[in-house]
Amino acid sequence: MGVDLTYEADIPTTGPYRHLPPEPGEYNYLPPQRWLNLLRRGGVAFLYHPCTDELLVDDLRTVAQSCLNYYVMTPYPNLTEAMVRLLNKKKCSKVKNGNIFY
Repeated sequence: MGVDLTYEADIPTTGPYRHLPPEPGEYNYLPPQRWLNLLRRGGVAFLYHPCTDELLVDDLRTVAQSCLNYYVMTPYPNLTEAMVRLLNKKKCSKVKNGNIFY
């Protein structure tokens, strides 16, 4: 390891990653270099702000567990407050390159 990996975007969707892929499931915190490896392999990363309402986190968990085999869920502090409010209001589940898609 020993090398710091940095990204231009607050929510990276591509870039350098650690070569050991994460196990699917939920994490207390999984850094971008781990979930980027998962994305490269066709998995889905559910990112949510650490202060996100637990009911929304439960909704994300339900979706992930009911229809996906290769996913991770992790809090990610680089989501802005505005994104969190919109995510809570619209039940949005996909954030890419700092833009929110419904």
